[in-house]
Amino acid sequence: MRPKDEPVEFVYLTRLQRKARSISRKASMSRALTIGNCLPRTLSHYLKELEATLSRVGTPFELDNQLPSAEGASKTQKAQYFAYLTSRYRRNSESNYFQVWPATGLLEALFMDRWKAPSYVIIHDPTPLRHQFGFGKVAHSLAEKKRLKRVTVVNHTNDAYSELRSLYPHAKHVQMLHPILSEQQIPEKEEGSVLVAGQFKPARDLDLLSALGPQLRRRGFHPKIVGPGWPRDIPGWDVTDSFLSEEELSNAIGRAGALCIPYRRYFQSNILVRGLEMGTLGVSPKTSFANDVLGNESALIVNANDSVGAWVESIEAALQSGNQAASRFAAYKQACDQSWTAGLCELG
Repeated sequence: MRPKDEPVEFVYLTRLQRKARSISRKASMSRALTIGNCLPRTLSHYLKELEATLSRVGTPFELDNQLPSAEGASKTQKAQYFAYLTSRYRRNSESNYFQVWPATGLLEALFMDRWKAPSYVIIHDPTPLRHQFGFGKVAHSLAEKKRLKRVTVVNHTNDAYSELRSLYPHAKHVQMLHPILSEQQIPEKEEGSVLVAGQFKPARDLDLLSALGPQLRRRGFHPKIVGPGWPRDIPGWDVTDSFLSEEELSNAIGRAGALCIPYRRYFQSNILVRGLEMGTLGVSPKTSFANDVLGNESALIVNANDSVGAWVESIEAALQSGNQAASRFAAYKQACDQSWTAGLCELG
């Protein structure tokens, strides 16, 4: 575990650097990884980031094309997914299984612990930002009591690690940073554009946005929100309440001058990482994830009790920080690779 609020550059480039560099990247795991992605549409970009990161650290992998999708909510899909999880324990495998999303919530690790080969499951949000199957009282009780022997719980942030240690007190935990693409591509920006991207969730801070929008407008900026489920009457914001394709979302993030991450509380944001990949820096409330991506002392991180004016100042700083995007991308990618090299060594 990383010390709380320790800068990512310091921790991963000192505490783990010597360990990671002493390991041959091609031997970072004794067996290849089989990657399971039960949300092929939702996590398509995340999977690209994961594949790029694994390739950089020299870990061979293949995709599990037999895994049923859990993208929809139909009873048939759920039944197929449950059947796959419960039947796989009979199989021997020459590779370690790496599940990138727990479709059955906290129960996923319990199912996978019955498999013969070692397996790993990433828990992105220990406390879901919206309703998710497998996080009820029964699931919490089972996870707390079960002593996991063959499955390792993987997390991307210090905040997530802290909660997962309580949820799975009898499990092995490994932390590796949110993966990132290998190359940064910076398109032309729309001057003064401030973007909130992604679907609406109850954890979004509508009070903040309602106060922030008019202030940004008065300074000549252009606040936009794109994604399904958003209210259309948020003061000061142009809201596009619809689903965006991957290409449309990438174009919106790439053209924006700055991103705004308006959560009351969150563990990680793929949007913030995607912005880094496209040279669009984001403004975020203070979390361990924001410290990792933006830097512990970044002017783009807003403290919990700061005023709306502090958000405006940070957004102005982000709009003027285009020349820092390349160095920030390089620093995070290096820290990411160090964490995955060391983490995969622990798993292997």
